[in-house]
Amino acid sequence: MRFLNSLANFIPFKALFYNFQNNLICPFYHAVSNEKLLYSNHLIYTKNVKEFEEDIDFLLKHYKPTELSSLLKIAQGENELKAPSFFLSFDDGLRECYDIIAPILLRKGVPAAFFINTAFLDNRDIFYRYKINLLLNKYIENRTNKSMVNKVRELLTKENENYKTPFDLLDFQFNNFTFLDNLAPILSVDFGNFLETNKPYLTTTQVEHLIKQGFYVGAHSIDHPLFYTISENEQVRQTTESVQQTVEQFRLPYRIFAFPFTDAYLPLSFFKKIEPFVDLTFGTAGLKKDVITTNFQRISMEKKNRSAEQILKQEYLYSKIKRVIGKEKIRRNQ
Repeated sequence: MRFLNSLANFIPFKALFYNFQNNLICPFYHAVSNEKLLYSNHLIYTKNVKEFEEDIDFLLKHYKPTELSSLLKIAQGENELKAPSFFLSFDDGLRECYDIIAPILLRKGVPAAFFINTAFLDNRDIFYRYKINLLLNKYIENRTNKSMVNKVRELLTKENENYKTPFDLLDFQFNNFTFLDNLAPILSVDFGNFLETNKPYLTTTQVEHLIKQGFYVGAHSIDHPLFYTISENEQVRQTTESVQQTVEQFRLPYRIFAFPFTDAYLPLSFFKKIEPFVDLTFGTAGLKKDVITTNFQRISMEKKNRSAEQILKQEYLYSKIKRVIGKEKIRRNQ
């Protein structure tokens, strides 16, 4: 990847961009902020307002923003975009979508979709990795406290002999979420108080306002599990129930879903089961096409010190290489 980054820097954007077979790209973010987000600063690189506006301006220079209706037609084989286009989206339903992102997009005339976790709407609960991030910040703040450090290590090693500090909880195989609630008092972290005081997630009223402003809203699962670590039945439940709740609560005429983390390893049987309940789904595999025509892959734009141009140049170059070796399309097991 580093080699591709370096190589892409020397190739003009137009050389990679023009004559590309797919006219649609789907960039996505989580949040935009000029402040450090205490729940995600160890997990995601959050672009500031200047960086985000520069990204949007670059996209508008080279692509046409498109509406959800165009993607629905593409999925049904009824339409192909004539001009290079982009469909923008944001995951996790964070408050910055309403406070910062939506005003910028309205000013620039860019439509977008906001994907929410139904369990976290109205700040009723918080994503387990955001809990880990809050614990990490408190641990770093107090790691000169030997008594606290020893207590944390003791609890961690009981959970997993390989765990020594809260950084080890970032392991994607970690799934004992109640353990986080047991660790929190040792680090003087109160998740409920954080939700009440900081309100990191969108509220129902804010979502309704976003819809009135012309934005799209979709589901991002119930509580953001890593799909390939749960059973297919639970995958289906997380998808269909969150979509149904979002559609019914906000009276939506469409049914869209963005996979939390990734849609990697999901078989054809899963997509067959959700087909009656979901119109479109969105993954995170970049510029790849999918054998599932209703599943659109997206490009993460949250890379430190990387502009939209740099990120997209790398994606185009990587995609061209994949095409040469016949791996440009995601194929799925039965």
